[in-house]
Amino acid sequence: DGRIDVIIDSGSDFAVDQPLFLGTTLLAQTGGVRNVGGIELSLEDNKVVSADSLLVDRPMLAEAGLTADSSVVALLREAEIDVEESLVPVPVMTVEETLRGDAADLRERQTSLGRRVTRIMQDVTGADAAVLIAGQIAGTLEAGERTLSELQSHFPNTGEIVLIDVYGSDLYEVLEAALYELPSDWFPQISGMQAVLNRAAEPGSRVFRIRRDRRAVQQDSVYTIAATRVLAEALLPGVPVVGTGVNLTDLLFETL
Repeated sequence: DGRIDVIIDSGSDFAVDQPLFLGTTLLAQTGGVRNVGGIELSLEDNKVVSADSLLVDRPMLAEAGLTADSSVVALLREAEIDVEESLVPVPVMTVEETLRGDAADLRERQTSLGRRVTRIMQDVTGADAAVLIAGQIAGTLEAGERTLSELQSHFPNTGEIVLIDVYGSDLYEVLEAALYELPSDWFPQISGMQAVLNRAAEPGSRVFRIRRDRRAVQQDSVYTIAATRVLAEALLPGVPVVGTGVNLTDLLFETL
């Protein structure tokens, strides 16, 4: 008749030590591997007419003199060994030296971590400059082994590296917007260019000069900038970008 007589829950850590019915359906759950459960069903004409459940914990098993079957234990151990041997080691990379990028520093000045990462972005893409912002770096990266997932957590909201062609005048405008408040999560970490700032100036007038190769960036010249797609779309919405197919954290895992 489509009726469900028994539900056996194998995923809950909550043990049901007394028969529990949901309407006419018996719910049985032992609370993980700590206990053993039993279900008793009474049938008439191949239909369940009554149901009951029993929960037996380990002390009750011990009191009854019941112990684990050695052959079953051996089979479980063999299975455990097979699983352990089949597990693929998680690849790791080694950060040779601590790269400083404390949250407070990232929000108001260049850091060794910011410079290293953007330099890698610039070298790989061949861009004139590369940029991240403070909000895309989770802090100092300590020396030691790191997994890819750890790097992904350390560089949130990054993703694919893209290239953008912009006029020098656009760079001045974007930097002024990023530096409108100080300190700021928008503070840029840059490689390939240097911004000379007047922090005491009024917002909107803080960028005194942007230099590249010791020369001032020209307002009417075009420069290629490497950034993440997320950042490019936030700072320069509508401006065409060229995808590189290179994910920042994958790149750092291989080259940092």
